[in-house]
Amino acid sequence: MLVASRKSATRNFVAVQRFDLVVVFPGAGRLPRGIAAAARDPWFKSIPVLAVGNSRQAGRISSAGLTVDHLLPHEISPHEFARWVNAVWKRARYLRELSPDTGMPGKGWILEELAERIAANRSFAFLLYDIDRFKSVVDVYGWDRAGEFLRVLADSLTAAGFDAGPPRPKLAHIGGDDFLVLCEPDQMLKIARHSVTSFEQAADRLYDPEDLRRGYINVPDRRRNLHRAALVTLSVGAVISALEEGRIKSVAEAIHAVSEMKKVAKGQPGSYVAIDRRKVSDG
Repeated sequence: MLVASRKSATRNFVAVQRFDLVVVFPGAGRLPRGIAAAARDPWFKSIPVLAVGNSRQAGRISSAGLTVDHLLPHEISPHEFARWVNAVWKRARYLRELSPDTGMPGKGWILEELAERIAANRSFAFLLYDIDRFKSVVDVYGWDRAGEFLRVLADSLTAAGFDAGPPRPKLAHIGGDDFLVLCEPDQMLKIARHSVTSFEQAADRLYDPEDLRRGYINVPDRRRNLHRAALVTLSVGAVISALEEGRIKSVAEAIHAVSEMKKVAKGQPGSYVAIDRRKVSDG
């Protein structure tokens, strides 16, 4: 977080730093030159700005090119100020992680929820999805058209989550063609079946008719030799942490477990869900 007063925030300091939130105390003086200069940076425009003051002071900030997202009164209590900073900071972090391809949240929020469930000794199922041969689609159809396959998987997971009923599963697109799902153990199989079936049906419609008819696409290598790549499928690694099946002790253990299960799934033909069912050890 950057806090700017009349004497803080030089131009060079702002230029080399990266912030999640800017809080400005404009007072009676001019806006610090470093902040005013940084406001012209397109990257800086994506950072939320809190200002403490009145509407006239907020107007001076805005006229310098820095948009005030929330204006807080001078008389705000320390407790209320801290609450605002924390809420806006969390919101900014959440928005920054949103995938530009699918609009889904990134890994931060789902891993926080996972950590809370582990700490509270709550049961859960955790799934890692990967699109098989996605790179072949990128090589043949281009990255823009390949993004449609990502959006289809995002839509399939969202629909499967709705179909699974309450509580709503947590979904995330963590980058590339990898997605995460955090849900209740009894929701896992229903979500997996629904999402895999829906994805395969929708993905088939994204291929050129000739490629779909053949059942593969021709992928050129660096020497322009063609290699066959089968149509995309899904490899899903899953782990269940429940009282009767053993407990995951950390986020790192959960990530390792689903990653290992994804490797198992990738060794199988077609779409496959590999499940690590934890067992309570004797003694």
